[in-house]
Amino acid sequence: MQSGKFWFLILLLIFGSPAGALAQNSKMKISGFFDLEAEVSNRDAASRNWTFDQHHLNLIFNFRLQEKIRLFSELEWEHGAFLKATEMYGTIYLARAFFEYKFSDLLLIRAGKFLPPFGIYNERHDATPTFISTVLPFSIYGDHLNSVDKKGRLFSKFATGVWALGSLFVDTWQLKYNIYISNGRGPKPAERDNNPNKALGMRFVVVPPVDFLQIGASYYADRDGNSYDTRQVAIGLDLNWIWGNFELQSEMLLAKGERVDAENRPNGVFLHSRGYYMQGSYTLRDRWTPFMRLDVFDRDTRIRRNEEKHTIIGLNIAISYNVYTKAEVHFIDYVNPNQKDYELFIASVAVAF
Repeated sequence: MQSGKFWFLILLLIFGSPAGALAQNSKMKISGFFDLEAEVSNRDAASRNWTFDQHHLNLIFNFRLQEKIRLFSELEWEHGAFLKATEMYGTIYLARAFFEYKFSDLLLIRAGKFLPPFGIYNERHDATPTFISTVLPFSIYGDHLNSVDKKGRLFSKFATGVWALGSLFVDTWQLKYNIYISNGRGPKPAERDNNPNKALGMRFVVVPPVDFLQIGASYYADRDGNSYDTRQVAIGLDLNWIWGNFELQSEMLLAKGERVDAENRPNGVFLHSRGYYMQGSYTLRDRWTPFMRLDVFDRDTRIRRNEEKHTIIGLNIAISYNVYTKAEVHFIDYVNPNQKDYELFIASVAVAF
């Protein structure tokens, strides 16, 4: 079945059924974002070819069923998704789908598939109009080899389970909290967990009585079903400070992952990794925002001369309040002399709607 017919049938079932009639009576808002990237680098012969990437088209559906009840979902078309009987590329998937009940500002309960609150960006990790650069800091949000040489994030990008969140005020201080339990990573994490251990995550953000300052701490732990059920733990610290037109962001990630023996069984020995970045930006005339970022990752802190460093210099231009163009140069340096340094240029346009 062609993809256009497939999505037409889905919409017909939703809005042409009794359930669809209920949905039409609720308050529904549709929003989303789009981006297009172009890049070139001198890493290798293939990378020297200029290439375009229609990276994201995301549709966000927000159903307000009652004052305290809502249903939220997000569909993503990634890399110009194309599905046909004889050809297929890109991906189409359900990024988020959760039910929310709000008891008060102090307690909201969400249940379903969600983006785990980790660090400044994981809850909006693909929403490029909401951050200055085209790509997020690789040390925190990039794919890395873990303790068993499986490549991926050091914490889960998605989670399916139950999430409690809220905020409270103590005098002029604000505390935001997030606590969730979910399936761990595995072959079908949105359907079933393939081991008896559940993932546990937390995030706390303190907002002191100083304009535009937030300090956060994050935690994620699971037994990764994609990595021989090894224990994987990540702890993050972050700071976001806006002073006039100047913004400073910084995050640090400390992670440990269990190794395996000759028979691929967890052996209680851990690999320790560390990543961090600092990013500064300054906005001129509410439109031009030059920025610079130093981004460092060390896969094994017990080995010397092991770091990978990215230095990024870029410019973000606000065409309007919801359209942004970006251009940035990445200088990728390896401390290990056996790895080749290279440069990367990325330009992009990001649109929120």
